[in-house]
Amino acid sequence: MNKVFYLGRLNVDLYIHVLNLFDTRHVINVYPMTRTAEDDGWLYNIRNNIWASLLDIPQYVEFYKAINNKNRWAYQEATGKDLYGTPRQIRVGVRLEFN
Repeated sequence: MNKVFYLGRLNVDLYIHVLNLFDTRHVINVYPMTRTAEDDGWLYNIRNNIWASLLDIPQYVEFYKAINNKNRWAYQEATGKDLYGTPRQIRVGVRLEFN
């Protein structure tokens, strides 16, 4: 939305732009092992390898899911990309134009 006010030689444009209005999550990348954006597959594969002892640490699974699956921290650090597109953005501004 925008509104322009004409004040002699000055045009004042007040605007508000909303991107991704409903804040939907758009998947743009996936984990290569599971082909989903929700699970990287580490917790399922850890049971059969030398890292299985990590599962004995209290609250390790919850911690791992919060840091790596929910926040996507490991994926972003490893690839420099995100799994999801841009969240909602609201831009408010003023543009001045001289004639």
